[in-house]
This record gives sequence, C-alpha cells and structure tokens, in this order.
Amino acid sequence: IDSNYLFALTSRAFAFNTQRNYKSAIRDFSKAITLSPKDPRLYNGRAHALTSTKQLKLAIADYNKIIELNPSDSWAYFYRGVLRRNESDKLGACLDLKKAYGLGIERAQRFLKKCD
Repeated sequence: IDSNYLFALTSRAFAFNTQRNYKSAIRDFSKAITLSPKDPRLYNGRAHALTSTKQLKLAIADYNKIIELNPSDSWAYFYRGVLRRNESDKLGACLDLKKAYGLGIERAQRFLKKCD
C-alpha cells in the first residue's frame, strides 16, 4: 500500500463529505476501505455520506463494522441507534442508545425517553 495514495484518497473523501459531494465521498471511502479495511474512520466517513444520501441500511452496516473494529466507539452506537429508530427497529435502537449513553453520550438520553 502506498501510504501517500491512501492519505490523499482519504483526505479527498473527507473533503467531498464537507462539500456535500456524497457520491464522490462514498466512492473514495470505498476505495480507501479496500486499502485499509481495519480503519474505523473510513467506515465512519462513508456512513456519514450514506446517511446523507438516505442509504440507511448501508450506513447501519458501516456502523456495525465500526463497532466490530472498536466496540467502545460510543458515537457509532449512537448513530446506529438513531438510524435503527428511523428504520423502525425500536429494540435495536434502544439497545444502541442505552449503550451510547452508558459510554458517555449525553445526547442519547433524550432518545431513550421513547424506549419506555
């Protein structure tokens, strides 16, 4: 792996996200993931772009991978919980939001009211 190429590809992918050019961001993050499949930041960036383009099931899959790679990633649980709620998976959403809250994400508490 040419680390300079990976760095440039990743930088461009994050720039595309910032510019709201999500199709290009998804393309570059996907290429970067093939080069560095154990980097949760890449899945996180792609999940953001997928969410922004309403590809929620694919975004959830990326959050699953982030959690697989880093089980203490509180924000991955939070965002997966929010997406699961939007996909009508109340049980999954509540479990994720409770986990996120337990890991220190205070924002999760307002979503937990809907879990009772």
